[in-house]
Amino acid sequence: MFCPHCGNSIPDNAQFCPECGVALTTAGATTPAVSTPATLAEAADAPIVPTVAPAVPSGAPSLAMAAPPAAQPLPAPQASQPLSAPPAPQPLPAPQTSQPLPVTLASQPLPAPAKKSKKPLVITLVAVLVLALIGAGFGIYQLVKYNTYNNAVSSYQQAETSLSTAVSLDNFYAAQSQFQSAEVVFKDLGSYQDAASYYQLCLDQIAVCQQNIDYLNASQTMANGDYQNALTAFTALGNFKDSAAQAELCQQNLDFLEAQADYDAGNYDQAAQTFSILAAKSFPGAADWLNKTRYAQADQLFQSGKLYNAWVMFSALGDYQDAASRAELCTVPFPATGELYHDPAYVIDYYSAATINIDATASSYPTYIHIYNGDTLVCSVFVNAGGYTSVDIPGGDYSIHTSSGEIWFGEDIMFGDVGSYQEMLFDGATTVHVDGGYIYTMVHDSSSDGGPSLSNSPIDASNF
Repeated sequence: MFCPHCGNSIPDNAQFCPECGVALTTAGATTPAVSTPATLAEAADAPIVPTVAPAVPSGAPSLAMAAPPAAQPLPAPQASQPLSAPPAPQPLPAPQTSQPLPVTLASQPLPAPAKKSKKPLVITLVAVLVLALIGAGFGIYQLVKYNTYNNAVSSYQQAETSLSTAVSLDNFYAAQSQFQSAEVVFKDLGSYQDAASYYQLCLDQIAVCQQNIDYLNASQTMANGDYQNALTAFTALGNFKDSAAQAELCQQNLDFLEAQADYDAGNYDQAAQTFSILAAKSFPGAADWLNKTRYAQADQLFQSGKLYNAWVMFSALGDYQDAASRAELCTVPFPATGELYHDPAYVIDYYSAATINIDATASSYPTYIHIYNGDTLVCSVFVNAGGYTSVDIPGGDYSIHTSSGEIWFGEDIMFGDVGSYQEMLFDGATTVHVDGGYIYTMVHDSSSDGGPSLSNSPIDASNF
């Protein structure tokens, strides 16, 4: 048996064509008769029209109806043969009431859709998933970065508070540690917001903390008496706080200790020089050590016979210990008025001598006189205040030096540097001629309303 729709071979008792699905007549029914063309040509040209059985509801009679054939163009008339009469219509098959026929919606099966490759869809889904993951990851990354930045800013602010209230080494170490932690985070953040600026601020404040730490360590080192290492530390700090002043104080302590060592070694001059500089800077204890050193110097001069220099130093010490009484011991009582020295070569009898009278009755100070013949000291005369004396010398040319003062240190030192030393002038000349047998008077008046009756020229005590 063959399917009237697709022409494929089917079982004789089949109700549907297994190939095209068209419903067939009831089992065992034969294919309805079709009109037979009158001629072979017509049979060849006539289309085969399948019958379609409409669906019949269950329990209702069903009628099989032939579907009208599709419109076909009429074949061209054959001139050689006349057209045959159409075949007589065939009776429709009896309706089958025992079993309804299934409804066929299409006379031709739909072609199976071509299978599309799943790879583009998978790639697209993967790409979307990757983009979604990247977007989510970037968002998480930005959130983490934002939180990291804010935490670092908070840490920096806490470090600033710690630094502003720090007073001890532990405080500054703690603040420095906080700045260092924040500095690492800001460095990792790179150019995020103003992280670079905070990074530099952290570095600056870490340095400030270190300066404070170094300063406190240097202060403790100085308190321990290690002035050399403290000096090095304060010098390295430059102008931080009062580091320069502290470095100077360390140096002064070192100088003070060195001066004390000089004193112990008997190097009084060097020790006194250092103590004097330190006392001028109000270094504690320097003034007392300076007085102590100068007293030792004065005593050393006194022991060596340099009474005037000893007197100067003892006198400068004022009321320090027994300096005043020691100064008095350095002086020599004034000699009696009269001639202290006379060169034997210039001794002459009274009647042929030239007599020089020295009148100091109006003077408030003692007077000491040298009379020279050329470079030869002929005689020396001492006249106390208010005194009067005379000397005899041969006639000739002489120069006269005179001095006065309140303190006498002997003929070598005379009045010391506190005395007055002069050379007498005679009409502008430094020498005077005297004749034997004549008397000359020299008045020495040091009262406030006058002076020496003769003019004079100051000279140094070493040239007296």
